Amino acid sequence: MKKTSSAVIFILLAGIMAGYSGTKTSISVISTTSVKDSLPYVIFDGKTWEADPDSKYVKVDFLLDSPVKIGSLNIEMDNPVTEQTTIFLNVQDAVYDVYPKGNVINLSIPYSGKVQSININFGRNSDISIKSLRLFDREGNVISVKSARAVNGSVSATSTLDPQSSYSIWGIFDSRLEYGWSSNHKMTGDVIEFRFDEPQKITALKFWNGYQRSKIHFDANSRFKTLRIEDDRGFSQTVNFEDKMGAQEIRLSKTLAGCSYLKMTVLESYAGSRYKDLVLSELRFFDGDNYFLINPVNFIRENIKHNRDLFNTAEVGYILDQSIHMPQTDPDYSDNMSFRFRSDGSVYAEGSVSSNKYFLLGNYEILKSIPGEGLNLKLFGYIVTQQGEWKEFTSSGGDCGGGPGGEYVYKNSTKKIFSEFLTVSKAGNDSVSITNTGDYHFLNFDMKTFDLEQ
Repeated sequence: MKKTSSAVIFILLAGIMAGYSGTKTSISVISTTSVKDSLPYVIFDGKTWEADPDSKYVKVDFLLDSPVKIGSLNIEMDNPVTEQTTIFLNVQDAVYDVYPKGNVINLSIPYSGKVQSININFGRNSDISIKSLRLFDREGNVISVKSARAVNGSVSATSTLDPQSSYSIWGIFDSRLEYGWSSNHKMTGDVIEFRFDEPQKITALKFWNGYQRSKIHFDANSRFKTLRIEDDRGFSQTVNFEDKMGAQEIRLSKTLAGCSYLKMTVLESYAGSRYKDLVLSELRFFDGDNYFLINPVNFIRENIKHNRDLFNTAEVGYILDQSIHMPQTDPDYSDNMSFRFRSDGSVYAEGSVSSNKYFLLGNYEILKSIPGEGLNLKLFGYIVTQQGEWKEFTSSGGDCGGGPGGEYVYKNSTKKIFSEFLTVSKAGNDSVSITNTGDYHFLNFDMKTFDLEQ
């Protein structure tokens, strides 16, 4: 209790000393690739947020509800940060490599535009623990930030596409726009129910409708068109959605005070060009002053444990939340690739084949885990390919492409939805072999070896 109070006092005093300019913003989506006990929203509540201590390449992404001009930012950590950290503004509009000193990251920002999203990749650093993040305007005044709060409760849906670990209804609260709930091949009729442990006030709901992972995913899958929203005390309202990416806020016709139960029924949908599955990426409730969500941490932690257990069973658990790469075969990096399999079920890869450069963002589904033989995996998401010189991708650019705040468009490139079947097996104490097992190959492997980055 003393620690929390001290942190709050510190932030208030810093604001008084710097002088508030009146600039304010709120953040209803803060996502991360690694979780220990809580989501990063607690950073703005005077509490310390921690990632899993052993995870590397931890990302924390902040999506601002209203864009603001930022002159600098300050991040105070519990533990020293010694390796390069990369900070992205508006996905790729401005990218800064920061080499921190000790427990503090300070960044002066020459970018003059308004900032909608801040993506932080802590690179090779581990044991990430953030005490505070402060934003300053271009005159050096503290920007007042209000973040969403997490409340206890439950959520359920009448159908869910397999694998449920990737498409669970809890995905609408995990704060990752590249995840979400998907119906099981149904466009209408599904019901989503919310129950709150403590009664809540609700004046509006904020939706990220459809599959927000990318524009091609959004178009390919079905989206909400008309919903009926009800509580258990006689309230009922039918609402309509525009067929567009990004957030849409739906105002309720009356304030729901003391709400413990809410239900949404899908009446109509916009048809996907490729799949019937209906997708909702994220949802927030609004109480008239602040956004809130139902706390998904238990679901996220259970999913992480499930993935780790199966990776360990297959004796390849040492690659989770790390970076693995193909040994360099020639000075031109021809036929080169690196992977990051994260314990939360996401995957990132980048590489090159001759003059073609590519990266992929997606998820993995564990089909089978066999001791001594390895993992059978299905990878799915999108892959971006660019021919010729790598002018539009930064050294870690793909890792933030398509993240919160919008989808970055890489020039002279192609983007495709992909799925790939692979086997990952132990090849040594610090290496694995990856082999194609499906009939169609987006990426070609022939028992290729990947070494754990040291």
